[in-house]
Amino acid sequence: MSPVKLLFVDDDPDDRELIQEGLSALGAEAFLVLDSGQSLFDFLKNLKAVDLPEAIVLDLNMPQMGGFEILQHLKTNDLYQRIPVYILTTSASTDLKRQCIIEGAAGYYIKPGSLNELNVILNELYDTV
Repeated sequence: MSPVKLLFVDDDPDDRELIQEGLSALGAEAFLVLDSGQSLFDFLKNLKAVDLPEAIVLDLNMPQMGGFEILQHLKTNDLYQRIPVYILTTSASTDLKRQCIIEGAAGYYIKPGSLNELNVILNELYDTV
């Protein structure tokens, strides 16, 4: 398996499908879409440091372990703190955005209402890494 360049975590199956379709349509390679914080940490713990993803994109509103909690765990763990983490969520709260940036998020995106707008965000995220 080739290293994962960009890793998405979102509990909503429809959003995961749209992300996968959008990245595939852009010709993106080496990405993975997971459904929970637990699956993220299970995936990461089996990787060597050289194989860690170049960036992680998190939804905030997830059961068990939300994206904000995942962000905090990533940024306080010596192995993962250098991985840029981007937030892709439905929440337009400026307070939440500010708190995510304070906690170490590299960027904050609000999930758009159209597939075209989502593709613009996905393209920007993929080009960033």
